[in-house]
Amino acid sequence: MELEQGDIPDEFNTYAVFEALMQRAKEYELLDFLARTPCREPPAASGTRSGSVEPTTGTVATTPQTILEAVFGGDWASMMFPQGAEVDLLTYSCRAWLFGARLSEQYNMMTSHVLGNLLKSGDHDLAHEFLRFMPDMAWSHYLRARVCLMRSEFAEAFIYFKQAAPELGEFLHAQANHTGANGDQRQANSSTSSSSTPLICLARTNVCR
Repeated sequence: MELEQGDIPDEFNTYAVFEALMQRAKEYELLDFLARTPCREPPAASGTRSGSVEPTTGTVATTPQTILEAVFGGDWASMMFPQGAEVDLLTYSCRAWLFGARLSEQYNMMTSHVLGNLLKSGDHDLAHEFLRFMPDMAWSHYLRARVCLMRSEFAEAFIYFKQAAPELGEFLHAQANHTGANGDQRQANSSTSSSSTPLICLARTNVCR
């Protein structure tokens, strides 16, 4: 489609349109990678892998699954489906899987969740391949460092840990201050309510210890 210069309204923001298109393309590239790429199945809780036992070899046969299935398959039970014909339900479920992730709102959280699962399952090569989808943020730098450690890339791990440290340190410091403030408030309330019987409170504390 070609437009003449006079056909474009003055309020048309080409930069905003380009940025939105690039963001949407990045989201679709991520979904395509998750839906096409097979991954290592994480161990079951009992220590055995899910699947049927092959009668000839005695090994456990597992069903190949993609990253999308392995990481988000557990969310299937909580999905709400409308009443209707099976073909409509199939269309609805496909649409829910592709567009229900709301990547525009939670891209950073979703990519970090996927990479964390890949690290947990021990799929180090696939975790390294997935790094290209990670955003530029402190938690992503920390996960990148973990991937580098798994690959014995210690110099790179040090760099990413160093990049992640300031923001994560501020977050932990803020959490500690918040917890400490709540604890001081509870202690002040406790002291006020028990000021008339300090010996009894002290005895109870000693017994509990």
